[in-house]
Amino acid sequence: MNNFQRLVFLVFLIKTLVVYTQGVTALDAQKGVKVYLGGGQLQGNGFNNADIKTIGSPFFHENWIPTLFKEKKISVKYDAFNSQMITSSGQMLIPFDGISLKLENGETWLTFNKKWYKLINQKNDFTFLIKPYVKYKPRITSRTGYQEDKPAEFVLTNQFFMLKKNSINLLSKKEVKKYKLKKK
Repeated sequence: MNNFQRLVFLVFLIKTLVVYTQGVTALDAQKGVKVYLGGGQLQGNGFNNADIKTIGSPFFHENWIPTLFKEKKISVKYDAFNSQMITSSGQMLIPFDGISLKLENGETWLTFNKKWYKLINQKNDFTFLIKPYVKYKPRITSRTGYQEDKPAEFVLTNQFFMLKKNSINLLSKKEVKKYKLKKK
């Protein structure tokens, strides 16, 4: 064989190997399987797109809760991610000041400064409220073979407030402990 034929044969062999390994890698990466290549490279994101699940919920309530609103029975949920009270028909209850909703599960929600608050309790001149909100943490893909992928997550937290004489004030952690307020 002359040099030209060797070169053509070598190019053909290398091209065949590259095409074969890329086909397998792409197939495995589409399935979301971590694939190791020579040289310590990692292909794929570790997720099967059909199996990606977000942990938690953007809602404060798990289920729809019946209540009376303008003498009409409706079911609602509080969307803590968007700070909205949503009806089961998909409508948003606009938080005009002075609205009070008594839910059938015993919760009372009221509006102040065009925001929804959950009533915790009332003592003397003090009214204690919480404003639940949800933070969204995006998914984190593993960068090494030693770490696990972390799915996206909605994390529910609460801010505590005190309503006194038409003024609402955010409570510090120290005040929350002092008044022995609960998280939910």
